[in-house]
Amino acid sequence: MKRVLLDTNIYISAILFGGKPREILNLVRSGELEVVVSEHILWEIREVLSRKFKAPESRLNAIEHDILNLARIIHVSSELNVISQNAADNKILACAVDGHADAIITGDNHLLVLKKYQNILILSPQEFIKA
Repeated sequence: MKRVLLDTNIYISAILFGGKPREILNLVRSGELEVVVSEHILWEIREVLSRKFKAPESRLNAIEHDILNLARIIHVSSELNVISQNAADNKILACAVDGHADAIITGDNHLLVLKKYQNILILSPQEFIKA
């Protein structure tokens, strides 16, 4: 089974807009994919949904509960400095490394331009679905 890390933007897109990100989340729900997540990613999801989309606390709690039921939480110990343009992206890479992910699925161009980090593929939702 493939182990993947879903970037914050994939969760947000899946929750609010559907499309390929929701298809990927449904693969996780059906047991076809294993997903890893960190406290940082959970925090970012809550922060974006609250600030940008004004999600109420009850909705944020339900979303976090759902993710925690689907994902394996990784306690990240690696500190990486690969992406200088957006330091938060380094936390995504570190979680993928420490979580032994096969792929990172993201819509973030700072990550996508890498294509691969160590042995971890970095793919857009469309690329992942096609693979």
